[in-house]
Amino acid sequence: MLEAQPMALQHAPLLHELYVATPAYFETLGNAVPVPHEVTREVETALFDDRRRLELLLWDGRVIGCLDYKVSFPQASDLTINLLMIRGDCQAQGHGTRALAHLLGRVPPHISRVLASVLGDNPRAVRFWERQGFAFAIDARPAVTWYGRRVNQPVTTGAAS
Repeated sequence: MLEAQPMALQHAPLLHELYVATPAYFETLGNAVPVPHEVTREVETALFDDRRRLELLLWDGRVIGCLDYKVSFPQASDLTINLLMIRGDCQAQGHGTRALAHLLGRVPPHISRVLASVLGDNPRAVRFWERQGFAFAIDARPAVTWYGRRVNQPVTTGAAS
């Protein structure tokens, strides 16, 4: 079963291990895998932002990914996923879909749209988000594109008789 554990500063080495095990993501961006002190700084920075959430994703107690998202950003009714990363050797096993479903089941009631950012030119990420019901939403190329999906919308059953 998938679990999401809030990240604390002492989890920075686990996040670094995840990054090292997923070099293809950083290659897509044209970046080197961050070194340990950069990851520690990244976690520290996130922890100072009241709207930002960092979570480790665990499967049978093993770290298989991470989730980085921000509540009420860019609009008060939005939740923006900055990063949903699944460890390289755990990809294509449904973990990303499970992680997203787990998050969507916890979206605060005031959120009506979930955005997912795709950094750089990443067609694999675009395909993932589109398979999850997200559609192109915001163009901020070349750095990022955002895909969006409505959530917490009332169900309409048509005209009353």
